[in-house]
Amino acid sequence: PAVEAIASALLRAADPSPPDAIDGASACLGLVGAHAALLPYAAGRSVPSLGAAAALAVESAAAPLEQLSNQYGLHNGPSAASYAAEHRTCNTQLTALGLFLLRKLALAGRLRALPALAALRASWTKALAGCLEAEVAQAAARGHEWSDFSSLALARLALGTEWQPNDPVTAAALSTERLASSVDSLSASGKAAFALAMLLPGSPGADAPGFAPVDLPDAALAVLRYLASSLRVRGRSAYLAAASGSANDAGAAASSYALAAFAAARAAATRGATVPGEVTANIDKLANGLAAYSSHGGALPLVALALGDYDIATSSTDASVAITAFVGAKRLPGPLGPASASAAPTLKVTTAAPPPPPLALAWAALPPSPPPFLVLSSGHGEVSFALAVDFVPFDLFEEPVSRGLRVERVIRRHDAGLDGPVGPPLASVPLGAIVTVTVQLSSVDALHNLLVDAWLPAGLEAVDPNADGGLGASRSSRGGGGVVP
Repeated sequence: PAVEAIASALLRAADPSPPDAIDGASACLGLVGAHAALLPYAAGRSVPSLGAAAALAVESAAAPLEQLSNQYGLHNGPSAASYAAEHRTCNTQLTALGLFLLRKLALAGRLRALPALAALRASWTKALAGCLEAEVAQAAARGHEWSDFSSLALARLALGTEWQPNDPVTAAALSTERLASSVDSLSASGKAAFALAMLLPGSPGADAPGFAPVDLPDAALAVLRYLASSLRVRGRSAYLAAASGSANDAGAAASSYALAAFAAARAAATRGATVPGEVTANIDKLANGLAAYSSHGGALPLVALALGDYDIATSSTDASVAITAFVGAKRLPGPLGPASASAAPTLKVTTAAPPPPPLALAWAALPPSPPPFLVLSSGHGEVSFALAVDFVPFDLFEEPVSRGLRVERVIRRHDAGLDGPVGPPLASVPLGAIVTVTVQLSSVDALHNLLVDAWLPAGLEAVDPNADGGLGASRSSRGGGGVVP
Protein backbone atom coordinates (compact mmCIF):
# COMPACT_ATOMS: atom_id res chain seq x y z
CA PRO A 1 0.00 0.00 0.00
CA ALA A 2 2.81 2.47 0.76
CA VAL A 3 4.47 1.88 -2.61
CA GLU A 4 1.14 2.29 -4.41
CA ALA A 5 0.44 5.52 -2.53
CA ILE A 6 3.84 6.93 -3.52
CA ALA A 7 3.45 5.81 -7.13
CA SER A 8 0.03 7.47 -7.28
CA ALA A 9 1.53 10.69 -5.92
CA LEU A 10 4.28 10.61 -8.55
CA LEU A 11 1.76 10.07 -11.32
CA ARG A 12 -0.39 12.95 -10.09
CA ALA A 13 2.63 15.24 -9.81
CA ALA A 14 3.54 14.59 -13.44
CA ASP A 15 0.00 14.58 -14.84
CA PRO A 16 0.35 16.97 -17.80
CA SER A 17 -2.23 18.85 -19.75
CA PRO A 18 -1.84 18.45 -22.71
CA PRO A 19 -0.35 14.91 -22.41
CA ASP A 20 2.95 15.82 -24.05
CA ALA A 21 3.67 18.80 -21.77
CA ILE A 22 5.47 17.13 -18.85
CA ASP A 23 7.75 19.82 -17.46
CA GLY A 24 10.94 19.25 -15.53
CA ALA A 25 13.35 16.37 -15.08
CA SER A 26 12.14 15.61 -11.56
CA ALA A 27 8.57 14.93 -12.71
CA CYS A 28 9.81 12.74 -15.56
CA LEU A 29 12.15 10.77 -13.33
CA GLY A 30 9.27 10.37 -10.90
CA LEU A 31 7.36 8.50 -13.61
CA VAL A 32 10.37 6.24 -14.24
CA GLY A 33 10.65 5.53 -10.53
CA ALA A 34 6.91 4.88 -10.15
CA HIS A 35 6.92 2.36 -12.98
CA ALA A 36 10.02 0.56 -11.70
CA ALA A 37 8.68 0.45 -8.14
CA LEU A 38 5.35 -1.12 -9.15
CA LEU A 39 6.80 -3.88 -11.36
CA PRO A 40 7.56 -6.36 -8.52
CA TYR A 41 3.94 -6.20 -7.29
CA ALA A 42 2.23 -7.62 -10.37
CA ALA A 43 0.69 -10.44 -8.30
CA GLY A 44 -0.15 -8.41 -5.22
CA ARG A 45 -1.49 -5.07 -6.36
CA SER A 46 -4.66 -3.67 -4.82
CA VAL A 47 -5.13 -1.21 -7.72
CA PRO A 48 -4.44 -3.22 -10.91
CA SER A 49 -5.00 -0.19 -13.15
CA LEU A 50 -2.16 1.68 -11.43
CA GLY A 51 0.51 -0.47 -13.08
CA ALA A 52 -0.95 0.12 -16.54
CA ALA A 53 -1.14 3.86 -15.89
CA ALA A 54 2.50 3.92 -14.79
CA ALA A 55 3.55 1.93 -17.85
CA LEU A 56 1.87 4.43 -20.18
CA ALA A 57 3.23 7.39 -18.24
CA VAL A 58 6.83 6.23 -18.34
CA GLU A 59 6.68 6.04 -22.14
CA SER A 60 5.47 9.63 -22.25
CA ALA A 61 8.44 10.72 -20.11
CA ALA A 62 11.05 9.71 -22.68
CA ALA A 63 10.57 12.68 -25.02
CA PRO A 64 10.77 15.40 -22.33
CA LEU A 65 13.83 13.72 -20.82
CA GLU A 66 15.49 13.71 -24.23
CA GLN A 67 14.76 17.43 -24.60
CA LEU A 68 16.34 18.11 -21.22
CA SER A 69 19.49 16.16 -22.11
CA ASN A 70 22.60 17.04 -24.08
CA GLN A 71 26.22 15.98 -24.23
CA TYR A 72 26.61 17.17 -20.63
CA GLY A 73 23.88 14.91 -19.25
CA LEU A 74 20.41 15.52 -17.83
CA HIS A 75 19.29 18.93 -16.57
CA ASN A 76 16.38 20.25 -14.52
CA GLY A 77 14.85 22.42 -17.22
CA PRO A 78 15.40 23.91 -20.70
CA SER A 79 17.26 26.96 -19.36
CA ALA A 80 19.55 24.73 -17.29
CA ALA A 81 20.25 22.58 -20.35
CA SER A 82 21.09 25.70 -22.43
CA TYR A 83 23.35 27.04 -19.68
CA ALA A 84 25.16 23.71 -19.45
CA ALA A 85 25.73 23.62 -23.19
CA GLU A 86 27.07 27.19 -23.21
CA HIS A 87 29.32 26.85 -20.18
CA ARG A 88 30.14 23.13 -20.50
CA THR A 89 28.87 22.25 -17.05
CA CYS A 90 27.31 19.02 -15.82
CA ASN A 91 24.58 18.20 -13.36
CA THR A 92 26.44 15.12 -12.19
CA GLN A 93 24.07 14.12 -9.41
CA LEU A 94 20.87 14.48 -11.45
CA THR A 95 22.35 12.49 -14.32
CA ALA A 96 23.51 9.81 -11.89
CA LEU A 97 20.03 9.64 -10.37
CA GLY A 98 18.48 9.20 -13.81
CA LEU A 99 20.88 6.38 -14.63
CA PHE A 100 20.20 4.67 -11.31
CA LEU A 101 16.44 4.72 -11.96
CA LEU A 102 17.05 3.23 -15.41
CA ARG A 103 19.17 0.53 -13.76
CA LYS A 104 16.17 -0.34 -11.60
CA LEU A 105 14.07 -0.72 -14.76
CA ALA A 106 16.74 -3.02 -16.19
CA LEU A 107 16.90 -5.06 -12.99
CA ALA A 108 13.12 -5.49 -13.26
CA GLY A 109 13.48 -6.68 -16.88
CA ARG A 110 11.62 -3.72 -18.34
CA LEU A 111 14.21 -1.41 -19.91
CA ARG A 112 14.63 -3.39 -23.14
CA ALA A 113 10.96 -2.81 -23.91
CA LEU A 114 11.53 0.95 -23.68
CA PRO A 115 14.00 1.74 -26.49
CA ALA A 116 13.82 5.51 -26.05
CA LEU A 117 14.86 5.24 -22.41
CA ALA A 118 17.51 2.66 -23.30
CA ALA A 119 18.98 5.18 -25.76
CA LEU A 120 18.99 7.84 -23.04
CA ARG A 121 20.84 5.42 -20.78
CA ALA A 122 23.63 5.20 -23.33
CA SER A 123 23.88 8.97 -23.81
CA TRP A 124 23.70 9.71 -20.07
CA THR A 125 26.39 7.14 -19.38
CA LYS A 126 28.70 8.78 -21.90
CA ALA A 127 27.92 12.24 -20.52
CA LEU A 128 28.44 11.30 -16.87
CA ALA A 129 31.69 9.50 -17.59
CA GLY A 130 32.94 12.42 -19.70
CA CYS A 131 32.04 14.97 -17.03
CA LEU A 132 33.87 13.07 -14.30
CA GLU A 133 36.95 12.67 -16.46
CA ALA A 134 36.89 16.38 -17.36
CA GLU A 135 36.63 17.37 -13.68
CA VAL A 136 39.65 15.24 -12.80
CA ALA A 137 41.64 16.79 -15.66
CA GLN A 138 40.65 20.33 -14.63
CA ALA A 139 41.67 19.70 -11.02
CA ALA A 140 45.04 18.34 -12.14
CA ALA A 141 45.59 21.37 -14.36
CA ARG A 142 45.10 23.61 -11.30
CA GLY A 143 47.52 21.51 -9.28
CA HIS A 144 44.79 19.95 -7.10
CA GLU A 145 43.73 16.40 -6.47
CA TRP A 146 40.09 15.73 -7.41
CA SER A 147 38.12 14.66 -4.33
CA ASP A 148 34.38 15.04 -4.94
CA PHE A 149 33.64 11.67 -3.36
CA SER A 150 29.95 12.43 -2.81
CA SER A 151 29.43 12.71 -6.56
CA LEU A 152 31.63 9.69 -7.13
CA ALA A 153 29.50 7.54 -4.82
CA LEU A 154 26.37 8.40 -6.82
CA ALA A 155 28.26 7.96 -10.08
CA ARG A 156 29.35 4.47 -9.05
CA LEU A 157 25.73 3.67 -8.26
CA ALA A 158 24.89 4.74 -11.81
CA LEU A 159 27.91 3.46 -13.76
CA GLY A 160 28.75 0.39 -11.71
CA THR A 161 31.78 -0.42 -9.61
CA GLU A 162 33.66 -1.95 -12.57
CA TRP A 163 33.56 1.15 -14.79
CA GLN A 164 36.90 2.84 -15.32
CA PRO A 165 38.26 5.46 -17.73
CA ASN A 166 40.91 4.60 -20.29
CA ASP A 167 43.48 7.04 -18.90
CA PRO A 168 45.36 5.35 -16.00
CA VAL A 169 45.72 8.54 -13.95
CA THR A 170 42.03 9.41 -14.31
CA ALA A 171 41.06 5.81 -13.62
CA ALA A 172 43.02 5.88 -10.35
CA ALA A 173 41.35 9.13 -9.27
CA LEU A 174 37.87 7.74 -9.95
CA SER A 175 38.48 4.16 -8.87
CA THR A 176 36.17 2.24 -6.59
CA GLU A 177 39.18 1.43 -4.42
CA ARG A 178 39.92 5.12 -3.84
CA LEU A 179 36.29 5.75 -3.03
CA ALA A 180 36.33 2.86 -0.55
CA SER A 181 39.42 4.27 1.16
CA SER A 182 37.68 7.65 1.52
CA VAL A 183 34.27 6.39 2.58
CA ASP A 184 34.65 7.85 6.08
CA SER A 185 34.55 11.35 4.58
CA LEU A 186 31.15 10.72 3.01
CA SER A 187 27.82 11.79 4.43
CA ALA A 188 25.35 9.16 5.58
CA SER A 189 23.70 9.35 2.17
CA GLY A 190 27.04 8.90 0.40
CA LYS A 191 27.96 5.93 2.58
CA ALA A 192 24.60 4.27 1.91
CA ALA A 193 24.92 4.89 -1.85
CA PHE A 194 28.41 3.37 -1.81
CA ALA A 195 27.23 0.26 0.04
CA LEU A 196 24.35 -0.19 -2.40
CA ALA A 197 26.66 0.24 -5.40
CA MET A 198 28.89 -2.53 -4.02
CA LEU A 199 25.90 -4.89 -3.86
CA LEU A 200 24.58 -4.27 -7.38
CA PRO A 201 26.05 -5.87 -10.52
CA GLY A 202 29.52 -4.49 -11.20
CA SER A 203 28.42 -3.37 -14.66
CA PRO A 204 24.98 -2.08 -15.68
CA GLY A 205 25.22 -4.45 -18.64
CA ALA A 206 24.74 -7.30 -16.16
CA ASP A 207 21.51 -5.85 -14.72
CA ALA A 208 18.86 -8.55 -15.05
CA PRO A 209 15.73 -9.74 -13.25
CA GLY A 210 16.28 -11.92 -10.22
CA PHE A 211 19.76 -10.58 -9.45
CA ALA A 212 20.93 -10.92 -5.87
CA PRO A 213 24.51 -10.67 -4.58
CA VAL A 214 26.11 -13.98 -3.67
CA ASP A 215 28.57 -12.49 -1.22
CA LEU A 216 29.13 -9.39 0.87
CA PRO A 217 32.36 -7.50 0.08
CA ASP A 218 34.32 -6.40 3.15
CA ALA A 219 34.04 -2.72 2.14
CA ALA A 220 30.25 -3.00 1.90
CA LEU A 221 30.00 -4.92 5.18
CA ALA A 222 31.98 -2.26 7.03
CA VAL A 223 29.65 0.47 5.80
CA LEU A 224 26.56 -1.60 6.57
CA ARG A 225 27.79 -2.02 10.14
CA TYR A 226 28.15 1.75 10.40
CA LEU A 227 24.68 2.32 8.95
CA ALA A 228 23.16 -0.24 11.32
CA SER A 229 24.75 1.55 14.27
CA SER A 230 23.33 4.84 12.95
CA LEU A 231 19.72 3.66 12.99
CA ARG A 232 17.65 5.44 15.62
CA VAL A 233 14.76 3.24 16.73
CA ARG A 234 11.45 4.79 17.76
CA GLY A 235 9.09 2.01 18.84
CA ARG A 236 8.08 0.20 15.65
CA SER A 237 9.99 2.49 13.29
CA ALA A 238 13.52 3.75 12.77
CA TYR A 239 15.40 6.35 10.75
CA LEU A 240 18.99 6.83 9.66
CA ALA A 241 20.91 9.44 11.64
CA ALA A 242 22.94 12.06 9.81
CA ALA A 243 26.13 11.14 11.68
CA SER A 244 27.45 8.87 14.37
CA GLY A 245 26.25 10.09 17.75
CA SER A 246 23.66 12.37 16.14
CA ALA A 247 19.89 12.28 16.51
CA ASN A 248 19.28 14.34 13.36
CA ASP A 249 17.53 12.55 10.50
CA ALA A 250 19.75 12.01 7.45
CA GLY A 251 16.72 12.37 5.19
CA ALA A 252 14.57 10.19 2.97
CA ALA A 253 17.18 9.70 0.22
CA ALA A 254 19.83 8.47 2.67
CA SER A 255 17.37 6.15 4.41
CA SER A 256 16.23 4.84 1.02
CA TYR A 257 19.75 3.97 -0.11
CA ALA A 258 20.40 2.38 3.28
CA LEU A 259 17.22 0.28 3.21
CA ALA A 260 17.98 -0.90 -0.33
CA ALA A 261 21.52 -1.87 0.74
CA PHE A 262 20.22 -3.72 3.81
CA ALA A 263 17.68 -5.54 1.61
CA ALA A 264 20.45 -6.57 -0.79
CA ALA A 265 22.47 -7.88 2.16
CA ARG A 266 19.46 -9.87 3.34
CA ALA A 267 19.05 -11.31 -0.14
CA ALA A 268 22.74 -12.25 -0.13
CA ALA A 269 22.20 -14.10 3.15
CA THR A 270 19.55 -16.28 1.50
CA ARG A 271 22.20 -17.28 -1.05
CA GLY A 272 24.69 -18.37 1.55
CA ALA A 273 26.58 -15.16 2.24
CA THR A 274 27.66 -14.56 5.82
CA VAL A 275 25.74 -11.53 7.08
CA PRO A 276 26.00 -10.71 10.81
CA GLY A 277 22.62 -10.57 12.51
CA GLU A 278 23.16 -7.07 13.88
CA VAL A 279 23.48 -5.70 10.34
CA THR A 280 19.87 -6.53 9.43
CA ALA A 281 18.35 -6.48 12.94
CA ASN A 282 16.27 -3.31 12.54
CA ILE A 283 15.63 -3.03 8.82
CA ASP A 284 11.95 -3.85 9.33
CA LYS A 285 11.72 -0.79 11.55
CA LEU A 286 13.60 1.29 8.97
CA ALA A 287 11.07 0.18 6.32
CA ASN A 288 8.20 1.18 8.62
CA GLY A 289 9.80 4.56 9.27
CA LEU A 290 10.47 5.22 5.59
CA ALA A 291 6.90 4.34 4.63
CA ALA A 292 5.61 6.79 7.23
CA TYR A 293 7.74 9.83 6.27
CA SER A 294 5.53 12.90 6.17
CA SER A 295 7.44 14.50 3.28
CA HIS A 296 9.85 12.99 0.80
CA GLY A 297 10.28 15.74 -1.79
CA GLY A 298 12.45 14.67 -4.69
CA ALA A 299 13.33 11.41 -2.93
CA LEU A 300 9.89 9.87 -3.55
CA PRO A 301 11.08 7.52 -6.33
CA LEU A 302 13.96 6.32 -4.15
CA VAL A 303 11.61 5.68 -1.23
CA ALA A 304 9.24 3.58 -3.36
CA LEU A 305 12.11 1.59 -4.88
CA ALA A 306 13.71 0.91 -1.50
CA LEU A 307 10.42 -0.31 -0.03
CA GLY A 308 10.05 -2.56 -3.07
CA ASP A 309 13.56 -3.96 -2.55
CA TYR A 310 12.68 -4.71 1.05
CA ASP A 311 9.47 -6.50 0.05
CA ILE A 312 11.36 -8.56 -2.52
CA ALA A 313 13.97 -9.55 0.07
CA THR A 314 11.26 -10.64 2.50
CA SER A 315 9.08 -12.38 -0.14
CA SER A 316 6.34 -9.88 0.59
CA THR A 317 5.50 -8.50 -2.86
CA ASP A 318 2.39 -10.71 -2.76
CA ALA A 319 2.21 -11.49 0.96
CA SER A 320 -0.84 -13.19 2.42
CA VAL A 321 -0.75 -13.92 6.15
CA ALA A 322 -3.54 -15.04 8.43
CA ILE A 323 -3.13 -14.15 12.12
CA THR A 324 -5.07 -15.76 14.94
CA ALA A 325 -4.65 -14.28 18.42
CA PHE A 326 -5.45 -15.89 21.77
CA VAL A 327 -5.50 -14.77 25.37
CA GLY A 328 -5.15 -18.12 27.03
CA ALA A 329 -7.89 -20.25 25.45
CA LYS A 330 -9.95 -17.23 24.37
CA ARG A 331 -9.76 -16.55 20.68
CA LEU A 332 -9.78 -12.87 19.77
CA PRO A 333 -12.34 -11.69 19.00
CA GLY A 334 -14.12 -15.09 19.06
CA PRO A 335 -15.66 -16.91 22.02
CA LEU A 336 -13.84 -19.07 24.55
CA GLY A 337 -12.76 -22.39 23.15
CA PRO A 338 -9.78 -24.28 21.71
CA ALA A 339 -8.27 -23.35 18.36
CA SER A 340 -9.46 -25.21 15.31
CA ALA A 341 -8.33 -25.18 11.72
CA SER A 342 -11.81 -24.24 10.53
CA ALA A 343 -12.11 -21.15 12.71
CA ALA A 344 -11.77 -17.79 11.00
CA PRO A 345 -8.52 -15.95 11.77
CA THR A 346 -8.51 -12.83 13.88
CA LEU A 347 -6.90 -10.81 11.07
CA LYS A 348 -5.84 -11.38 7.48
CA VAL A 349 -3.10 -9.22 6.00
CA THR A 350 -2.18 -9.09 2.31
CA THR A 351 0.00 -6.88 0.17
CA ALA A 352 -2.95 -6.22 -2.11
CA ALA A 353 -5.10 -4.63 0.59
CA PRO A 354 -4.78 -1.81 3.11
CA PRO A 355 -3.81 -2.79 6.66
CA PRO A 356 -6.79 -3.97 8.74
CA PRO A 357 -8.18 -1.55 11.31
CA PRO A 358 -6.94 -1.86 14.90
CA LEU A 359 -8.72 -4.39 17.09
CA ALA A 360 -9.78 -2.67 20.33
CA LEU A 361 -10.91 -4.69 23.35
CA ALA A 362 -12.08 -3.57 26.77
CA TRP A 363 -10.06 -4.98 29.65
CA ALA A 364 -13.29 -6.40 31.08
CA ALA A 365 -13.66 -8.57 27.97
CA LEU A 366 -10.53 -10.51 28.91
CA PRO A 367 -10.50 -13.37 31.41
CA PRO A 368 -9.69 -12.49 35.04
CA SER A 369 -5.93 -12.39 35.65
CA PRO A 370 -5.32 -12.50 31.88
CA PRO A 371 -3.19 -15.49 30.81
CA PRO A 372 -0.39 -15.26 28.21
CA PHE A 373 -1.06 -13.67 24.82
CA LEU A 374 -0.46 -16.05 21.89
CA VAL A 375 -0.28 -15.24 18.18
CA LEU A 376 -0.42 -17.93 15.47
CA SER A 377 0.25 -17.13 11.83
CA SER A 378 0.09 -18.93 8.52
CA GLY A 379 0.74 -17.99 4.91
CA HIS A 380 3.75 -16.34 3.28
CA GLY A 381 5.44 -12.95 3.47
CA GLU A 382 6.28 -10.64 6.35
CA VAL A 383 3.86 -8.67 8.49
CA SER A 384 4.29 -6.77 11.72
CA PHE A 385 1.88 -6.08 14.54
CA ALA A 386 1.97 -4.28 17.86
CA LEU A 387 0.12 -4.40 21.16
CA ALA A 388 -0.81 -1.24 23.03
CA VAL A 389 -2.53 -0.69 26.36
CA ASP A 390 -4.49 2.50 27.04
CA PHE A 391 -5.01 2.85 30.77
CA VAL A 392 -5.25 5.18 33.76
CA PRO A 393 -2.87 4.30 36.63
CA PHE A 394 -4.62 2.97 39.71
CA ASP A 395 -2.16 4.81 41.99
CA LEU A 396 -1.22 8.38 41.11
CA PHE A 397 2.28 9.48 42.10
CA GLU A 398 2.42 12.44 44.45
CA GLU A 399 6.17 12.93 44.04
CA PRO A 400 8.32 13.07 40.89
CA VAL A 401 9.34 9.63 39.65
CA SER A 402 12.98 9.13 38.69
CA ARG A 403 13.54 7.74 35.21
CA GLY A 404 17.32 7.98 35.33
CA LEU A 405 17.55 11.71 34.55
CA ARG A 406 17.52 14.34 37.30
CA VAL A 407 17.21 18.09 36.66
CA GLU A 408 17.62 20.56 39.53
CA ARG A 409 17.51 24.35 39.62
CA VAL A 410 19.20 26.16 42.51
CA ILE A 411 18.89 29.90 43.28
CA ARG A 412 21.69 31.43 45.41
CA ARG A 413 22.87 34.92 46.29
CA HIS A 414 25.35 36.37 43.81
CA ASP A 415 28.67 37.79 45.05
CA ALA A 416 29.98 40.45 42.67
CA GLY A 417 33.49 40.24 44.12
CA LEU A 418 33.72 36.48 43.60
CA ASP A 419 31.66 36.71 40.41
CA GLY A 420 29.70 33.66 41.49
CA PRO A 421 27.06 32.27 43.82
CA VAL A 422 27.59 32.05 47.58
CA GLY A 423 25.62 30.73 50.53
CA PRO A 424 22.83 28.16 50.73
CA PRO A 425 19.93 27.90 48.28
CA LEU A 426 17.34 30.64 48.73
CA ALA A 427 13.72 29.94 49.53
CA SER A 428 12.83 33.56 48.69
CA VAL A 429 14.62 36.44 46.98
CA PRO A 430 14.63 39.93 48.55
CA LEU A 431 13.58 42.79 46.32
CA GLY A 432 16.58 44.22 44.45
CA ALA A 433 18.86 41.26 45.16
CA ILE A 434 21.16 39.83 42.49
CA VAL A 435 21.01 36.03 42.36
CA THR A 436 22.55 33.25 40.31
CA VAL A 437 20.33 30.50 38.93
CA THR A 438 22.18 27.22 38.38
CA VAL A 439 20.65 24.32 36.43
CA GLN A 440 22.19 20.98 37.37
CA LEU A 441 21.68 17.85 35.30
CA SER A 442 22.48 14.34 36.55
CA SER A 443 22.25 11.13 34.55
CA VAL A 444 23.28 7.54 35.15
CA ASP A 445 24.09 7.10 31.44
CA ALA A 446 26.08 9.06 28.89
CA LEU A 447 23.71 11.30 26.94
CA HIS A 448 24.04 13.00 23.56
CA ASN A 449 21.98 15.71 21.88
CA LEU A 450 19.98 16.44 25.03
CA LEU A 451 18.13 19.75 25.19
CA VAL A 452 17.18 21.28 28.55
CA ASP A 453 14.73 24.17 28.37
CA ALA A 454 15.05 26.06 31.69
CA TRP A 455 12.46 28.79 32.10
CA LEU A 456 13.22 31.95 34.05
CA PRO A 457 11.91 31.58 37.63
CA ALA A 458 8.78 33.61 38.25
CA GLY A 459 9.45 37.09 39.66
CA LEU A 460 13.06 37.32 38.44
CA GLU A 461 14.49 39.30 35.56
CA ALA A 462 17.51 38.16 33.57
CA VAL A 463 20.45 40.59 33.69
CA ASP A 464 23.20 40.80 31.10
CA PRO A 465 26.47 41.38 33.02
CA ASN A 466 28.03 42.97 29.92
CA ALA A 467 25.36 45.64 29.56
CA ASP A 468 25.04 49.02 31.31
CA GLY A 469 28.42 48.80 33.00
CA GLY A 470 28.01 45.36 34.58
CA LEU A 471 26.02 43.98 37.49
CA GLY A 472 26.26 47.10 39.64
CA ALA A 473 24.75 49.33 36.95
CA SER A 474 22.07 46.74 36.21
CA ARG A 475 21.16 46.56 39.88
CA SER A 476 20.86 50.29 40.36
CA SER A 477 18.94 50.94 37.17
CA ARG A 478 16.56 47.97 37.26
CA GLY A 479 16.13 47.40 40.97
CA GLY A 480 16.53 43.62 40.89
CA GLY A 481 16.93 40.58 38.72
CA GLY A 482 18.77 37.32 38.29
CA VAL A 483 21.93 36.37 36.47
CA VAL A 484 21.69 33.24 34.38
CA PRO A 485 25.20 31.89 33.68
